[in-house]
Amino acid sequence: MAALEDRSLSRVAVLRREWLIIHQDGLRAIRAEAPAKTHMQLDAVADYVHMLNTIRRVARVGEMGDRRAYNTANVHMVLAIVKTRKAFARAGAGRICNFGI
Repeated sequence: MAALEDRSLSRVAVLRREWLIIHQDGLRAIRAEAPAKTHMQLDAVADYVHMLNTIRRVARVGEMGDRRAYNTANVHMVLAIVKTRKAFARAGAGRICNFGI
């Protein structure tokens, strides 16, 4: 059973890496098309960068196959995504550059 879980975590790691690439492209689009000018916008972009770091961590931990560490990293990632969405909504940009977070 452990080997099966390790393989499924490896698959999750691959999917998270793909998701990371998509969101990195989104950050580049945001910076190119709608650069942050206000404090709230700058905070939202900083939250976005933090979110990318949490996605990156989930991918790394998934590759290692440590279920407990993965679960912890995944919770942090979900919380970072929620925080980023709220920050963008507060800044008036729930959808920006036709890109939803």
